[in-house]
Amino acid sequence: MSEAEQLRVAAAINKMRENDDGKGSSQFFRLACIHGGLPPLSEHEAPEYCAHRRECFPNWHRPYLLDFERTMRRADIALGGDGNIGLPYWDWSITEVAGVWGAEVLPGLVRHKLMHEFADDFFPVKPHPGSHNYRMDTTLPDRDIKAGIEGSRLADQAAACLLSLRHEQHASTAFSTTRAPSIESPHNSIHGIVGGIMASYQSSFHPVFWMHHNNVDRIYEGYIAQNPDSATEFERHQRRLNPRATIGFPEGPWGPYMPFKHPTTGAVFHARDTFDTKAIGYEFDVIPQAAPPQMREAPFFAAFPQVDVTKLPQPCTLYVYVHRAAEAFAPPADTSRLGLLSHSGYAGSAVVFFINSPNGCTNCVQTPTFNCEVEITQALRSLKMHPKRAAIAVMVEWSDGSVEPMAEAHNLPTPVLCGPKIASTVTADATDNDADDVEELQAMLVRKRLLAAEAYTPGELGESTAAAMKAFQKAAGLLEDGIVGPKTKAKLATDLGLEDDFEPTAEPLWKSGGSVTWWLDEESLPAYLPAAKVIAELTNAFGQWAEVLGATFENVPSAGMITIAWSDNSKGCACEFDGPGGALAHATSTTVTFDSSEKWELQDVPHRLRAVDDGSGDAFWANASCFKLLEVALHEFGHVIGLGHSDEPADVMSAYYRVGQTTLTEGDKAAAAALKAA
Repeated sequence: MSEAEQLRVAAAINKMRENDDGKGSSQFFRLACIHGGLPPLSEHEAPEYCAHRRECFPNWHRPYLLDFERTMRRADIALGGDGNIGLPYWDWSITEVAGVWGAEVLPGLVRHKLMHEFADDFFPVKPHPGSHNYRMDTTLPDRDIKAGIEGSRLADQAAACLLSLRHEQHASTAFSTTRAPSIESPHNSIHGIVGGIMASYQSSFHPVFWMHHNNVDRIYEGYIAQNPDSATEFERHQRRLNPRATIGFPEGPWGPYMPFKHPTTGAVFHARDTFDTKAIGYEFDVIPQAAPPQMREAPFFAAFPQVDVTKLPQPCTLYVYVHRAAEAFAPPADTSRLGLLSHSGYAGSAVVFFINSPNGCTNCVQTPTFNCEVEITQALRSLKMHPKRAAIAVMVEWSDGSVEPMAEAHNLPTPVLCGPKIASTVTADATDNDADDVEELQAMLVRKRLLAAEAYTPGELGESTAAAMKAFQKAAGLLEDGIVGPKTKAKLATDLGLEDDFEPTAEPLWKSGGSVTWWLDEESLPAYLPAAKVIAELTNAFGQWAEVLGATFENVPSAGMITIAWSDNSKGCACEFDGPGGALAHATSTTVTFDSSEKWELQDVPHRLRAVDDGSGDAFWANASCFKLLEVALHEFGHVIGLGHSDEPADVMSAYYRVGQTTLTEGDKAAAAALKAA
């Protein structure tokens, strides 16, 4: 923006700060109070409309931002302008720009024209019982903000969240995965990184709040643009959840958004209205686009499981450090922002942000706990430390500026180091070797019944281990060289049989005679999969087994004897529905549940994120978690009829997922015939 444009925006916002009828009657004050409210002991009590940790997090903020922008336009007209101005966005992925006021990290118009020109009642500065005296002048200097943005790798998070496979995963930390964080994660980080009032329930009184949220909205629009079925996914998902109504959405997140009116109809905003920005009056000049996943090793994380914000006294920033488990951690002597980030063991950070109003937050009480993750892969590489030799330490910076080791912190979950079981891509030094990786590999091969428990020496790559590796590579369609290279590791991580052991829960239904009915729970189906084609492929898979058994499997529209559904349980069990790769599905005698965190494809419908193979090798990694429904369904339906895994690698019932395995082998048919004869 030119200097004239920035000054015009600043003048309009400052005009919004002018009181209409006594203290606290400005339009800015009205809008700022909506977000986190004001406690009863303040001069102007106001309810909070918090929408955090909900799938509607980005959607609810859209009419909120629109209300601010439309009010800003009216202020511009009152100043003699034509109202043709818009709310700027702060693209914090670009950490420093040459601006009107020199080098800028925080937008210059905020720091120079909006943070110092405000009335006494611009925001409440008097402390209230149970709260802190947050002030505008506690906003951190540019060098600290830049260090915080770069240290938490916000640009990478913003790019990664565009690769989310489901709308709920992109929209909220309550449903996000480690491989694709929610847009809410970098949003939270900026609140903590700017500090002061931005890190509190009064954050909406900070002028950069609006520009930050506008950038969050811009990233969200990039996701919507490449996922036009998002509204359908949102509606389906919300219908399956407890609505947990609150003041901001009294009928649940898929419903009216309070306290906003649609600019055209005058009716209350509804969730469905928020998926078309042009229809409600605004567009972005540039929206980000998802880049194909890069070729890289599987990452390692420090995971804080099941964070409960209702048990925390304030929002906080978690600074994660890696050190050798055999050595005591030496915490940073300098606990300033720069001191915390410059420690030699620093690995990354994350912010736990919530509305910590003394009035309490109804939404925060109702929202579920969530997992908070910090990637530590680069720190392990830099320190040349094997993950199994590593330990995690944490420093906690509370929103009031105090810092303490996590051991002394209040009610924060102990972090767990998570990552691939085979970790030899992390550089080892002279004291570390890959014996642990070899032992883990051997354990995998034993579980797959490719390596006899008595035929190898643990931790040593002998001939028996190499032979077992070649057998796995042959079954998986890889080069049979016995070397655990990148493609073999990727296949081990995404192998269907890794966690697919099946134990029948009841007598198979087909043995009871008559027709066995099955139905597809379309409400759970990823919106990018056309239901009719899914039913056709499932019918194909059931039909192949039915032909051998002499049974009938009939598709019905609802309440069939066998239920086919999709579910994302990646927050629960570490091995079942565990995000991309690993366990693809789970079967019982009456159910088959596919992992919604995978990229599912039909025979003639590739996934939208499938990369074109240009020979660079990137396509292999980008496509490593693309799975064909028919191949997996055929295998899982074998479990439904009562079959376990086959020892023959070519069979459908082999533990190995193989692209193109769409018909039963003679071995599969013989196994099914044996069930029939039993």
